[in-house]
Amino acid sequence: MHRDYPLGVFIIGIIAAVSSIIGSLIVGLILPVQNLVLTAGLMQTYNAIFSWFGFGWMIPVIAILIAIGSIGKITTWVLGPVRGLGRAAREGLLPPILQKHNKAGVPVNMLILQAVIVSIWGVIFVLLPGGVNSAFWMLLALTTTVYIVMYILMYLAAIKLRYSQSNVKRAFKIPGGKVGIWAISGWGIVAMVIIFVLALLPPTQANVESISLVAFEALMIAGTIGVVMIPQVIYSKRKPSWLLKEKQKRERSSNPT
Repeated sequence: MHRDYPLGVFIIGIIAAVSSIIGSLIVGLILPVQNLVLTAGLMQTYNAIFSWFGFGWMIPVIAILIAIGSIGKITTWVLGPVRGLGRAAREGLLPPILQKHNKAGVPVNMLILQAVIVSIWGVIFVLLPGGVNSAFWMLLALTTTVYIVMYILMYLAAIKLRYSQSNVKRAFKIPGGKVGIWAISGWGIVAMVIIFVLALLPPTQANVESISLVAFEALMIAGTIGVVMIPQVIYSKRKPSWLLKEKQKRERSSNPT
């Protein structure tokens, strides 16, 4: 376990990176840049390939298979974060209104809140100037920058824990002592900073010129700060009664009268 799990993650990471790079290069080599649509580049590539070989009838089949795969992926995206937040709510980190679960253990109000937020993003996607390419890239870049902040915090936490809890036995530990943790986490932080900067540089297909590059970057930075600060504000405003109410509900459910 100590060896196999990190080795498995490392191998999966390499396979995912190589497949993503190769797939992106294939799309870039087959499709002219001026004709590339960011939201439909994959289907454009399949259309070009199958049309060239005279298998145009395969295009709808591929589209259906991609749709089925996307639905499965979306299901994971929808329920995964909500279940995680539901667990945080049960620990008193979120208001009681978000702690409600149905019989299947699904946080109902959390799902409703998620639906509202996604609907708002959908409206933004439609109303943003510059067309679909611009809106798609802006939302994708914003999602990326928020992820980057999370990873930077994880690397910083790893460094801190190596100093504050160095004697704790762990399933996996980066070798090399303090030098090893600084080398791995330090490189991770540098890589995340580079990716963050790249996310602020939109491709030509995004057509962000309609809102100016400065406005685009300002929106990305402000959006990232806003999304990151929301949980910090909620955490700072948490009340002991949030946890107490949840504990009372657990006790009533475990000891029915």
